Amino acid sequence: TDDVPLHMWLHPWLNLLRERLQKELFPVIVSKLTIALAQWDARDASAFALLRPWAAVFLESQLEMLASVRILPKL
Repeated sequence: TDDVPLHMWLHPWLNLLRERLQKELFPVIVSKLTIALAQWDARDASAFALLRPWAAVFLESQLEMLASVRILPKL
């Protein structure tokens, strides 16, 4: 319910906690994004805005999973 996007809270901590965030928190975020993208319509550009802040921090495999499961089938 917070008006501040999650990446605004977490990205400042990446230099200090990247490994721990990668192991413990990013899989949860990927799961939540997967759920959010299940409702996404390909005519809506919001998916790009939703994923853009995470492109530089998620593992490539995490982004590929999101794209292959939730984005590519709808295109």
